[in-house]
Amino acid sequence: MSFYIGLLTPFGSVQSFCMYTSTAILFCYIFNITFFGACLALNGRREKGNKHWLTCMNVPEVDSVDATGNVCCVGGAYDKNTGTDEAMPMDLFFKNHYTPFLTKTWTVNIRTSVDEKNMLNAFRETAAKCGKLQTAVNVMVYHPAFIYYDQYAVIVSNTLQNIVVATCVMLVISLLLIPNPLCSVWVTFAIASVIVGVTGFMALWDVSLDSVSMINLVICIGFSVDFSAHIFYAFVSSEEASVNEKAKDALYKLGYPIIQGAASTIAGVVVLAAAKSYIFRTFFKIMFLVILFGAVHGVVFIPVFLTFFGICDGCLVPNLTKIHSVKCNLRTAIEKLNQYQQQ
Repeated sequence: MSFYIGLLTPFGSVQSFCMYTSTAILFCYIFNITFFGACLALNGRREKGNKHWLTCMNVPEVDSVDATGNVCCVGGAYDKNTGTDEAMPMDLFFKNHYTPFLTKTWTVNIRTSVDEKNMLNAFRETAAKCGKLQTAVNVMVYHPAFIYYDQYAVIVSNTLQNIVVATCVMLVISLLLIPNPLCSVWVTFAIASVIVGVTGFMALWDVSLDSVSMINLVICIGFSVDFSAHIFYAFVSSEEASVNEKAKDALYKLGYPIIQGAASTIAGVVVLAAAKSYIFRTFFKIMFLVILFGAVHGVVFIPVFLTFFGICDGCLVPNLTKIHSVKCNLRTAIEKLNQYQQQ
């Protein structure tokens, strides 16, 4: 009927196509219900009489011929016990192999958060292209799991924003507690160094950047500031004269407590390493990295950095204590005396 309706079109080529196609389909239908049906009935009578498929002559029983003769003569194998035809090899192929293959649900192997984000973006780009066609099609990409995939599209920017805000807060607190503004700035750089190291080792430890790891990173900023801020404060508050002696005094007072604090914290979270929950395992990995890198910064990098540059010497903060004031004045007088002698 659809082809006959197509005859109403004003295009001659379409009318010709619809005319010939609809007529051919009509004759095929008449042929199937008349001549072809009669041929099937005659072929069924031939099979019942066990006659040859080409000559229509009687053939021996199935048991007395080989498989090739069986297939060629009667068209298949017949089971006398059940009264049914045995399944042909091609029928079994379509039933046991081809159909399961054809009806199998094929999915893309999505393993990481990056794959999930790329898949979601690809779907949305395809949907956007459908809306820009000449005949626009409004397509909306939706799946219940996409509410979790959406976070990966903005996780990097949100993580950077949260880390920067938390680090700035630590800077303000350091300015209030450490009697040297320059040392407070270097505390912030130490925190940034720890976070960069943790982020790099997260990739080596198969920890993806998602909402769970982002929260742990922000939380661990508070742990990383402990080691660096304490060492800086002990260095600035030391009453020793030289920077080497100040670093020695700071490590003498806080070196062992830093090691104890790091070891006890790691021992407290190491039990989470065997947890099956992704949240607990991620918390352990990030916490372990932060405590380890923070302790290394506190007892290795920061003391060497302070002694090498001497940027947080107590003389940079006048009136810190009377002892510092006297030492600074004495040192200044000695420097002026040396300059006078050279002249």
